[in-house]
Amino acid sequence: MRARLKPAYPDADTAFTLVHTTYFDSPTLLSFSDYINQRPVRFKVRIRQYAPNGVWQNPCVSFAEIKRSENGVSKKERFQLSSNGLRTLLQGDAVTLTPDEEALNRSIGKERLAQRIELLNGLMSHHRLRPMVTVSYRRTAYEDGTMRVTVDTNLAWEALVAPPPTLAELMSQEQSWVYVEKMEQDYRRISGSIVEVKHRECLPDWLIQYMEDNQLVERSFSKYCWSQTQSLRRVLGEVARE
Repeated sequence: MRARLKPAYPDADTAFTLVHTTYFDSPTLLSFSDYINQRPVRFKVRIRQYAPNGVWQNPCVSFAEIKRSENGVSKKERFQLSSNGLRTLLQGDAVTLTPDEEALNRSIGKERLAQRIELLNGLMSHHRLRPMVTVSYRRTAYEDGTMRVTVDTNLAWEALVAPPPTLAELMSQEQSWVYVEKMEQDYRRISGSIVEVKHRECLPDWLIQYMEDNQLVERSFSKYCWSQTQSLRRVLGEVARE
């Protein structure tokens, strides 16, 4: 990969990045359910934090992200959080447009920043979103003029809120549960490496060969869905032992 593409980082001295993501969901796991049922309109709220070369700064770079999908078209909006904004959001409270937030997001402008904060607060309030799980991984990123490739390894998850046993049982009995089982099988088969390719043109032959050599197949994969599934399985295992 390094022989074909250039590293894609803001700082030329960066060789890799550690990524820590906090995913939010409703008490009924609406975002999780919408995803595994592949509903045409769905959303995801998360906080992403970055550590270039594995070094966490204090404060670290943190972004609030809202990802929406409507009939197969995805749109992601995000803004950088101040330390106070980060604490507020992790507590499940509304983020306010402060001078600190404005200073961190000059590139998107005050009006667009206000719109994104309003959208985030609306979703948080309407769906009673709270932090549910975290996912951490090591990312290397590459690009050329028409393509970006990221390779994520060493995925680790942690449940912040354990789903109620009744909800875990209900989710596992849905027909769509086979979707997450297939995702788990694919993840185990590739030994925990996730390659994401964003491109505007046809894939080059060398990348197709790379995927074949590493037994990579095209699949839809959600880190939140995968981590929440592990959390649900843990609860189901605890229920089985009682």
